[in-house]
Amino acid sequence: MSWPTRKETIQTTAIVFAFAVVMAIFLFAVDTSLAWLVKLATGRVES
Repeated sequence: MSWPTRKETIQTTAIVFAFAVVMAIFLFAVDTSLAWLVKLATGRVES
């Protein structure tokens, strides 16, 4: 077994952090869209 270098650790951490941010934005967009569609389908859209 070999330990990762400092550079590899920082790169891996940055990739994981970036992926988490992208997924959070994506899931927020999906949640917001679905909430809007449900409001539209139930006739509760406010003008």
